[in-house]
Amino acid sequence: MKFKHLALVISLTAATAIAQDLPKPQLRLVAVTDHVNNGHEVKIYEIEVVNRDEFDNDLFIAAPVLPPCGENANASRTWMNVYRENKRRVYGWCVIPSSAALASLKFMIPAADPQPKKISIDMVDRAEGKVARSNIIKIE
Repeated sequence: MKFKHLALVISLTAATAIAQDLPKPQLRLVAVTDHVNNGHEVKIYEIEVVNRDEFDNDLFIAAPVLPPCGENANASRTWMNVYRENKRRVYGWCVIPSSAALASLKFMIPAADPQPKKISIDMVDRAEGKVARSNIIKIE
């Protein structure tokens, strides 16, 4: 009987931990580099979420019960979007394998396009319907 109560307490504790608010992502620019991709000049932006250890890996499990990402039915529970200064989305990730993957995230913008002066991200926990927005960083 004691084990049944212990199992119930453990499962309730785990459910409460996941249902808590998402931490606010602390974004940092790692680098902006020039690159040629398929004959086109691009700028590659590398960012990291400094406080990635605060994000439980359960946030990034495959979630086939939630809407797919394109044809990928095993997209992550939590997605991430990148925004420029005018709040226009410029990139996103829908398959993030773990919080460790937040150490190095890269996206590219054609070099001929206007480049962002500032960027921010949001993390969207699709299972809980929660969004956490990051700090805004300047691109210099």
